[in-house]
Amino acid sequence: MADAVMGARPKVVAPRQFYVWMAGTCFAIALLGFLPTYWMPLAKGTFKAEPMVHVHGVLMFGWVTFFFVQSWLIAQGKVLTHRTWGMLGISIITGIAFIVTTILSLRLAQAATPGEPAQVVHDARAFTWVTFGGLLFLLTTFTSAIVKLRDSETHKRLILLTTISMLGAPIARWFIFAAPPAPPWPAGLPDISTPPMIIAIIAASLGDILLGVAAVYDWRTRGKVHPVYLFGGAILIAMHLTMGLVGNSAVWQSTAIALGAAADHQQVIEARRPVVPDMHLGQREHHAQRGRHFTLHMPALAQPLGARAFEEPQVVGMIDDSAPIRVLPVDPRRPGIRTHGLSPNSGRLAAARSGTRRPKCCQAVRVAMRPRAVRVRNPCWIR
Repeated sequence: MADAVMGARPKVVAPRQFYVWMAGTCFAIALLGFLPTYWMPLAKGTFKAEPMVHVHGVLMFGWVTFFFVQSWLIAQGKVLTHRTWGMLGISIITGIAFIVTTILSLRLAQAATPGEPAQVVHDARAFTWVTFGGLLFLLTTFTSAIVKLRDSETHKRLILLTTISMLGAPIARWFIFAAPPAPPWPAGLPDISTPPMIIAIIAASLGDILLGVAAVYDWRTRGKVHPVYLFGGAILIAMHLTMGLVGNSAVWQSTAIALGAAADHQQVIEARRPVVPDMHLGQREHHAQRGRHFTLHMPALAQPLGARAFEEPQVVGMIDDSAPIRVLPVDPRRPGIRTHGLSPNSGRLAAARSGTRRPKCCQAVRVAMRPRAVRVRNPCWIR
């Protein structure tokens, strides 16, 4: 009896150890993959990137670390601890979804910048399908793993499939590192260059080798391949092989343009024909009301999007224009007639006429007219 129990023990422990080895392999791929392009430059202090790039790296590397630790806890029989830390995995995947969506939106918005080469813009939009499709697959498999939480056989395979779908990025980094350096990007334009689509396809296909290893292990230990690997793996492989076809299709290009337009919080302000008012008009007694009214409405006439505060950090790009920046002085202490469309019976109108109520643009002493094609991010409206 004891021999029978001892003989059955490896069959119980071996699958757990197998998933520890698979999780460790995913961890090593992520670590070594980003070693030449992220970890080493970061250690030398030469890596310069936006904060969201670092957040993205922490979350993605945090997931493979979390997967390895959770697999090790199950192998050690610490099921309760494994379940306790499970909520951290949900938090990491949620963070990945938000940060990847943010970066994707930023790249699509940058692709709409005037002056970018047309072919580069097309390639950049095509490459966003690699990120977008991978995020959709990741969220689908992870959500399914949460639904199948009580079915441990399905749950662990879905988590492994989720992790394998992320390995294309670190594997591709070695191809990018070995490639010749790209030429300098034109000054004044955001860098939207992307690696060739074939690199993404090859890297993702190399990551799928782990899926084949898991399927073979299932066939040798269970006599059949689990449906997660059959159907989920088939979808993943098909998605990897068709990334170039889908990304370059007219449907996805149109979708990427629409997503970029929806995500782009930048507006292009083109000043209308400059109007030079008679600033002394309001000093004449019989034209006093007309002068005040014209002065307060000058920003709205000069700028189609209305009067705005002009702050240097908001300017993200400018196309050379010979027209100078014109500044129109606005006297915030002088009341306007019907500036806010008040009703004649409103008590506030009497206050405006008496000079006790300050106009809407009272917070700005000067309103700047931008030259043509100045790009402003999230401008601050004058209230």
